[in-house]
Amino acid sequence: GGTTKINNLTVASALFANLCSARTCGIINATATTINLTGCTYDSCTAAIQFSGNVNLCSAGAICVNSGGGVGDNITFGGGSPIEDPGSNSALTSNAGAAVAIMCNVIGCASPLCDLNIIYTGPATPLAQSGPWHSNTASFNTGCNAITLNNACNDFTGAVDITTNVCATITDSNALCIAASTVGGNLNLTATCANVSDSGDITVTGTTTISAGSIGNVTLDSVGNDFGGGVCIVANDATLVDINTLDFSGLLLMNNLCVNTNGDVTCSGILTVCGTSCFNVGTGNIIMDCGGNNFNGVISVAAANTVDIDDTNAVMLGAINISGCLDVTACGAICQSGAIVVPGTLTLSSAGAINLMNACNNFSTLSCITRGGALNLRDGAGGLTAAGNISTNAS
Repeated sequence: GGTTKINNLTVASALFANLCSARTCGIINATATTINLTGCTYDSCTAAIQFSGNVNLCSAGAICVNSGGGVGDNITFGGGSPIEDPGSNSALTSNAGAAVAIMCNVIGCASPLCDLNIIYTGPATPLAQSGPWHSNTASFNTGCNAITLNNACNDFTGAVDITTNVCATITDSNALCIAASTVGGNLNLTATCANVSDSGDITVTGTTTISAGSIGNVTLDSVGNDFGGGVCIVANDATLVDINTLDFSGLLLMNNLCVNTNGDVTCSGILTVCGTSCFNVGTGNIIMDCGGNNFNGVISVAAANTVDIDDTNAVMLGAINISGCLDVTACGAICQSGAIVVPGTLTLSSAGAINLMNACNNFSTLSCITRGGALNLRDGAGGLTAAGNISTNAS
């Protein structure tokens, strides 16, 4: 039938309960082995809602569950039994002034899976889970409450939208896509050896930690992304875009790194990149001077002001086109595979040889060069000035 408004609604059954739309001024409490939600709206106005049993989403359209806005006006699904969408492709939306407690599995039994939308802005109670959640798209808006969805068997096949003033942790057993999201604290994302991507701008005030395993790629390339704190990534490839500055607190990449920003790129932790590294930071600076860095592949810079790179091994420079100074420190040789243009000073320190002989190199001023091996340096433009020391021994 339609929507019914009563004081309290209690449905108790040993087996099945078919619950149509309901609007009450008190508690909605449904207890049964199986609860079929056949309506579109379940609204308790000023009280709590609890479904204790196996919940089926049987409406042809979206299902919205609203509780009151007071302390204790919780929405609780199950006590271990799953929420299922048996082919109706519903969307489950929960709006709570207090906590949303889904103490069960969320399972989509048909393809496509249902959408899951959870909103609550009540007392400081984290949105958590005790069983895996499976859905298509998912949206979590928790105000000043943390989001902790770290079950290893979660599977969000659609984009996940996150809005919280504090921290958020999302784990997915497969690939994970983040829609436009705002996180006021730290963001932690885990995809089990699968890709992590974005479909909208991500804003994170705190740190961002991403694990995609050794074969998953991280591609967060929306133009409005803004990672306010340090970014730490474990993955195969990583592509990062930031609307302003970007700090890496740690990197472990089995393959390549690509970074585009409108500001400085820095490091506050050790960076290990087994493949190539390419940067485009506009007029910003690239300061990769953490002592344990290891860039195994070619390092290229499409645009930057000053570039400072430290490496525990040899350094291979690709095409470098900057407007300021270049400072490279390596515990091995320094060589190149592309032309290097440095209008500012060039400072090189190598425990091995330095071999920069590309005919298109354009160096303005040599500031200081120290090396433990041979020095081969070519300036194709001419007009090179030595303004500092050139040493034959590494210091």
